[in-house]
Amino acid sequence: RKGTPATRWVDDVPEEVKQDRLQQLLEVQEKIYIEERQALIGSTVEVLLEKENYRDTKYLKGHTRCWKNVIVEAPKEFIGTFQNVEVHSTSHHTLIGQLIPNGSE
Repeated sequence: RKGTPATRWVDDVPEEVKQDRLQQLLEVQEKIYIEERQALIGSTVEVLLEKENYRDTKYLKGHTRCWKNVIVEAPKEFIGTFQNVEVHSTSHHTLIGQLIPNGSE
Protein backbone atom coordinates (compact mmCIF):
# COMPACT_ATOMS: atom_id res chain seq x y z
CA ARG A 1 0.00 0.00 0.00
CA LYS A 2 1.05 3.57 -0.60
CA GLY A 3 3.08 5.04 2.22
CA THR A 4 4.13 1.72 3.77
CA PRO A 5 7.71 0.39 3.86
CA ALA A 6 6.70 -2.42 1.50
CA THR A 7 6.26 0.06 -1.36
CA ARG A 8 10.06 0.29 -1.54
CA TRP A 9 10.50 -3.47 -1.94
CA VAL A 10 11.00 -5.13 -5.27
CA ASP A 11 8.26 -7.60 -6.17
CA ASP A 12 10.43 -10.58 -7.11
CA VAL A 13 7.76 -13.29 -6.78
CA PRO A 14 6.56 -14.47 -10.21
CA GLU A 15 2.83 -14.17 -10.90
CA GLU A 16 2.63 -17.95 -11.47
CA VAL A 17 3.98 -18.58 -7.95
CA LYS A 18 1.51 -16.07 -6.47
CA GLN A 19 -1.40 -17.77 -8.22
CA ASP A 20 -0.24 -21.22 -7.09
CA ARG A 21 0.03 -20.05 -3.47
CA LEU A 22 -3.40 -18.45 -3.67
CA GLN A 23 -4.90 -21.67 -5.05
CA GLN A 24 -3.33 -23.69 -2.23
CA LEU A 25 -4.70 -21.26 0.34
CA LEU A 26 -8.19 -21.39 -1.18
CA GLU A 27 -8.13 -25.20 -1.13
CA VAL A 28 -7.18 -25.24 2.56
CA GLN A 29 -9.93 -22.71 3.35
CA GLU A 30 -12.54 -24.76 1.45
CA LYS A 31 -11.53 -27.86 3.42
CA ILE A 32 -11.99 -25.91 6.66
CA TYR A 33 -15.42 -24.68 5.51
CA ILE A 34 -16.51 -28.24 4.71
CA GLU A 35 -15.33 -29.55 8.09
CA GLU A 36 -17.08 -26.72 9.95
CA ARG A 37 -20.38 -27.23 8.11
CA GLN A 38 -20.27 -31.01 8.54
CA ALA A 39 -19.67 -30.60 12.28
CA LEU A 40 -22.92 -28.61 12.57
CA ILE A 41 -25.12 -31.35 11.08
CA GLY A 42 -27.50 -32.55 13.80
CA SER A 43 -27.02 -29.46 15.95
CA THR A 44 -29.47 -26.68 16.72
CA VAL A 45 -28.58 -23.12 15.72
CA GLU A 46 -30.37 -19.85 16.33
CA VAL A 47 -31.10 -18.10 13.04
CA LEU A 48 -32.27 -14.59 12.21
CA LEU A 49 -34.57 -15.17 9.23
CA GLU A 50 -34.08 -12.29 6.83
CA LYS A 51 -35.77 -12.88 3.48
CA GLU A 52 -37.36 -15.33 1.09
CA ASN A 53 -35.11 -17.67 -0.81
CA TYR A 54 -35.04 -16.47 -4.41
CA ARG A 55 -35.24 -20.01 -5.86
CA ASP A 56 -38.16 -21.25 -3.79
CA THR A 57 -40.27 -18.83 -1.75
CA LYS A 58 -41.47 -21.48 0.71
CA TYR A 59 -37.93 -21.29 2.13
CA LEU A 60 -36.44 -18.41 4.07
CA LYS A 61 -32.80 -17.39 4.24
CA GLY A 62 -30.99 -16.13 7.29
CA HIS A 63 -27.82 -16.14 9.32
CA THR A 64 -26.62 -17.65 12.56
CA ARG A 65 -25.04 -15.44 15.22
CA CYS A 66 -21.62 -16.39 13.80
CA TRP A 67 -22.78 -15.36 10.31
CA LYS A 68 -23.30 -18.75 8.67
CA ASN A 69 -25.91 -18.83 5.89
CA VAL A 70 -29.01 -20.93 6.61
CA ILE A 71 -32.03 -21.95 4.52
CA VAL A 72 -35.14 -23.32 6.19
CA GLU A 73 -38.74 -23.96 5.19
CA ALA A 74 -40.75 -21.38 7.12
CA PRO A 75 -43.68 -19.00 6.68
CA LYS A 76 -43.01 -15.43 5.48
CA GLU A 77 -44.32 -14.14 8.82
CA PHE A 78 -41.07 -15.38 10.41
CA ILE A 79 -38.95 -12.85 8.48
CA GLY A 80 -37.21 -10.62 11.02
CA THR A 81 -37.44 -13.16 13.86
CA PHE A 82 -34.97 -15.47 15.53
CA GLN A 83 -35.83 -19.15 15.18
CA ASN A 84 -34.16 -22.36 16.32
CA VAL A 85 -33.21 -24.57 13.40
CA GLU A 86 -31.89 -28.12 13.43
CA VAL A 87 -29.26 -28.49 10.73
CA HIS A 88 -29.74 -31.61 8.60
CA SER A 89 -27.45 -30.96 5.61
CA THR A 90 -25.27 -28.44 3.82
CA SER A 91 -24.93 -27.06 0.33
CA HIS A 92 -21.77 -25.20 -0.63
CA HIS A 93 -21.50 -22.50 2.08
CA THR A 94 -25.08 -22.85 3.32
CA LEU A 95 -26.61 -24.84 6.16
CA ILE A 96 -29.99 -26.41 5.45
CA GLY A 97 -32.31 -27.15 8.31
CA GLN A 98 -35.72 -27.62 9.80
CA LEU A 99 -37.54 -25.33 12.22
CA ILE A 100 -37.77 -26.53 15.79
CA PRO A 101 -41.16 -25.63 17.26
CA ASN A 102 -40.91 -23.20 20.19
CA GLY A 103 -40.33 -24.84 23.53
CA SER A 104 -39.24 -28.24 22.22
CA GLU A 105 -35.47 -28.17 21.69
